[in-house]
Amino acid sequence: MKAMVVGLGRVGFEYSQIRHLEDSHWGAYMMKPDIDTVIGVDLDDERLRKAEAWVNSASFQTSPFASPKRVIFEKDYVEAVEAHKPEIASVCVPTPGHYDVMKDLCHKDGPEVICLEKPVASSLEEANKIANRTAYIYGLTEKKPRVAVNLSRRWHPTFRKVKEILGKGEIGKPLLAIGHHPGPLLRSGIHMLDLFNWYFGEVECGRSHTISDSWMTKKMPETDDVAISGEFIFKNGTRVLFLASELAEVDYQHFELEIFGEKGGITVLDNGVDLVMRDINTDFTNYGGLKGLRFLYNPEEYPLGLGAKPMVAMVDDLVQCVQNPKRQPLCNLEDGIQAQIMVHMLRQSKFELIHPDNVNSNEVIKSH
Repeated sequence: MKAMVVGLGRVGFEYSQIRHLEDSHWGAYMMKPDIDTVIGVDLDDERLRKAEAWVNSASFQTSPFASPKRVIFEKDYVEAVEAHKPEIASVCVPTPGHYDVMKDLCHKDGPEVICLEKPVASSLEEANKIANRTAYIYGLTEKKPRVAVNLSRRWHPTFRKVKEILGKGEIGKPLLAIGHHPGPLLRSGIHMLDLFNWYFGEVECGRSHTISDSWMTKKMPETDDVAISGEFIFKNGTRVLFLASELAEVDYQHFELEIFGEKGGITVLDNGVDLVMRDINTDFTNYGGLKGLRFLYNPEEYPLGLGAKPMVAMVDDLVQCVQNPKRQPLCNLEDGIQAQIMVHMLRQSKFELIHPDNVNSNEVIKSH
């Protein structure tokens, strides 16, 4: 099986160099035994040269991560598709380029499964155009390609466990949820918004409470990835408080989540390291009185993931989609668009309740 990464920037490739191998799309593909060829594509000659030099370096070739896979670097993704015919592709170019790349890849001879970095596009209008490109029907039943959106908490075992608990009704009807994220709305907050959609279904309305520059807008003035806190009401009756904590100017994505139900509650601490279950008789205001469990996951119980590595679990999901033409990714294009709608709701509400249908789809977000 062949996989292609279009865009060898941070999440496409460079995080494998500066963090861990599995923290980039390229590195996660390298770790998957089912994939024998990994193709890296970038228009920038210098970036291609540096990527190829690192992969061919003695330090990498003698590391535990070196593998017998075929590694190819190309400059043109259209030519790479024609030459190598990858079954999977990741689109990791800057957001303004998502539409053009997806327009070129979404055809019957393109990859079977495409993983698109979040957000789906710079505007909802472009996001919907991408959705229309993927809806062409070839034959009677086959739709091609299938698109995943890398809202990575869906592939994290702790947040998947929360979904399972809610599905079983262990805490009763969810009444209130509080989600904390590090601040920038598109860089981090959209992950929490996607979890709310996944857990509670269709959103009824929402509004912003506070809006301020994030550490990202201070660091990169060309973006407008602001920090926003707000609230949402879902059609199932769940109320959500969405809090931008602005913890620090660090890359670490710190998430915490509390869900209160009729019969108990769930708390996720330390970015998913701890998951705490509470019953209705627990003192909800006293963390010290809680009985917490640090969940250790069995790969047989959670076949999508290898431990708690969401990017590797995502690649596992993509591979299974190729192997099963009827399978949809755990986070698909519709999910990604729904999360982006909530982003625009917060940006456009001006502190008044706004409904999804009233969102201006032409708003362009200048993201990284």
